[in-house]
Amino acid sequence: MTRTLPLYLLSFILAFAFTVDTADAQTKRAGDTFYIKAGVGIADYAGEYSPVDGFSDIFDTDKFDEGFPFSFTGEFGYQFNPNFGIGLGLQYGDYQFADGPPRGEGAESLGITTTYLTGRLSLGAQNWTISPYADAGLHASFGGESTAIGPTVAGGFDVVVSRHTSLFIEARSHLDLDGTNIDGIDQGDYSMDALTVMPTLGFKYNFKSAVTAPAIFSIDGPAELETGESGTFSASVNEDEVTSPVSYQWDFGDGSTGSGLLTDHSFNQSGQYEVTFTASNEGGEVSETLTVEVEDPPVPAEIATINADPSPATAGEEVSFTSNVQGDSPLDYEWDFGDGNTGSGETATHTFDEEGEYEVTLNASNEFGDDSRSLTLMVEPDLPEICETVSELNPAFFDVNSSTLTDEARSALEENAEILAECSNLTVRIEGFAASGERNSDELSEDRAQAVADFYEENDVPSDRIEAEGRGAIEDDTTSKKSGTEEQRRVDSIPQR
Repeated sequence: MTRTLPLYLLSFILAFAFTVDTADAQTKRAGDTFYIKAGVGIADYAGEYSPVDGFSDIFDTDKFDEGFPFSFTGEFGYQFNPNFGIGLGLQYGDYQFADGPPRGEGAESLGITTTYLTGRLSLGAQNWTISPYADAGLHASFGGESTAIGPTVAGGFDVVVSRHTSLFIEARSHLDLDGTNIDGIDQGDYSMDALTVMPTLGFKYNFKSAVTAPAIFSIDGPAELETGESGTFSASVNEDEVTSPVSYQWDFGDGSTGSGLLTDHSFNQSGQYEVTFTASNEGGEVSETLTVEVEDPPVPAEIATINADPSPATAGEEVSFTSNVQGDSPLDYEWDFGDGNTGSGETATHTFDEEGEYEVTLNASNEFGDDSRSLTLMVEPDLPEICETVSELNPAFFDVNSSTLTDEARSALEENAEILAECSNLTVRIEGFAASGERNSDELSEDRAQAVADFYEENDVPSDRIEAEGRGAIEDDTTSKKSGTEEQRRVDSIPQR
């Protein structure tokens, strides 16, 4: 029964460790701190060492005849880091002797006080809730036949229960290499006795709080964004438990960074970005990543320009229309040429059969929007070559002091009227003159100009294409095809395009 007792205690403490709150699993043991330990255990004296049989009387049942072999342990030390520390301990044990020579036969009880100095090396103390450890050092034990001095060794498990506190279970032996100091019995060349406490169950308190590393529960942000669009990124962490100061940093994957549990960011270029959130303090660093797909925003159709060539155009002539349209593809183009005909495509051609003024409209569209733009195109009649080459028309000559057209003048003006009627691209400026010495020269020159204008109107030249004025008397000696004063009694018809 007594051999199974330590196993029951070990099972109990391991079961307790696994019921510790999960937040404690992220709590480190403190370093750079003083600590105290206290515990109770079962004391046992082992003697009569044999290289073959070992300590023959460990937990001999006869030792429980005189009472329960208890022990108390206290320790004060310094933890340099979570994995290494040194301690100064004081242990009292009520050791039971199954065979008590030189005190006689039968079980006897003997109280022994032990002081020890030990170094402790732990495994996984920085990250694990349950950390195994091993001790080694020196002890001095008082209360036996004489003071026993020798090595002390121990091994056990430390289980975190809070930032300051942990429970421990351990087995410790104080060895007497002489083998006579405790019981006074010389057992030969390999004489060795041991004061063993197994197990000891207790608690350890660190004066400095342990560090709780940050833990990221989740991060959240938009899966898709448009360039220039701001998105909100957030993180959920163990704010209530994490040890301050703690840093929260965002890396957006485009060379930009942010801070805090909540931040906004926009991307200037399209692409796929890995956004990383990192939380860190002196206890450690953790990161989580999410992916953001950034696309350029949709661009609706927008017409920058439309053009026609030639402009103006001639009836029967093919006109080319071009456009500059911005927007996401695919783009649809619809042309309305203003004469009942339509076309399509980024460029289009059309022939206008009749002269006139046409409003040509382009409507461009895509899935995100549409736009329209118009231009006004003048279509002129298809004119003979003379309409482009004529530079002068026949003059009309008058009798002295007369503004009546002569037959010769009418004949000359008929040729002019035919050209003007046929060439709709021409207007005519009429200038009337009088010779020096004619009466009322100013009025006479105006009447002569008006007589020619009336003749043109009578011969189907629209009045809005005619401009007439009198220039008065000619004072200089200007010459032309006519000579003398007849040359000065004239009306000139000057074609204008």
